[in-house]
Amino acid sequence: MKFEKIEHHKYHGIDKTGITISTLCLIECTLRPVILTALAISGAGGFLHDLLAFLVVPVSAYTIRKAWRSHRDSLVIALLSIGTLLIVLSTILLGHSHEHDHTGFELNLHLLLVVAGGISLITAHILNAKYCNSCAT
Repeated sequence: MKFEKIEHHKYHGIDKTGITISTLCLIECTLRPVILTALAISGAGGFLHDLLAFLVVPVSAYTIRKAWRSHRDSLVIALLSIGTLLIVLSTILLGHSHEHDHTGFELNLHLLLVVAGGISLITAHILNAKYCNSCAT
């Protein structure tokens, strides 16, 4: 199925948004100890993390739907689904809203899941943009 130019730019824009949000989430989680130290007094660190984690859901859902309708590449769909699931589950089950209850293992597992999910989402959005570019030409 070929895209019209207007439609293609709309799809490409959502991938840019997805790449940006996923990258911000990955950076925020990786730099969490520094950020927590800087934000310790304000308590905004947990809110920022949860906000980024849950922004992933609508962007990924929209991209999954559009990717399925346009090119149906199972790798892109799988990476988007797995990445979203890893980030959401790690945030819900091991998120930093309840930091006082966490052991070092839980924090490391949370970081591992979020980083793996972020890399999965970034890769999926890059592939999706590439496939959408090839559909538009």
